[in-house]
Amino acid sequence: GWIVRQAATGVETRLALETLEGEPFVVVLDLRLPDVADLSLVEEVRRRRPDVPVIVMSAHGSLEDIRRVRAAGVYRFIDKPFDV
Repeated sequence: GWIVRQAATGVETRLALETLEGEPFVVVLDLRLPDVADLSLVEEVRRRRPDVPVIVMSAHGSLEDIRRVRAAGVYRFIDKPFDV
């Protein structure tokens, strides 16, 4: 019964955030997308919906990336690859 929206780029992610029908329960973002390699999407979600948990994942996360992500108010950071 969950509705899942998928986006491959930062542009698509921003469009999905603007056109969501209903309320998101969680946002899962990759730290590095083809057109975004910073925390701008995380910061945008946190500004628009501070009550929605954000999970960030990355195959290239350094300790500094993890610190920055946590400081941005992210619920959880997940290293890729991971076992579901």
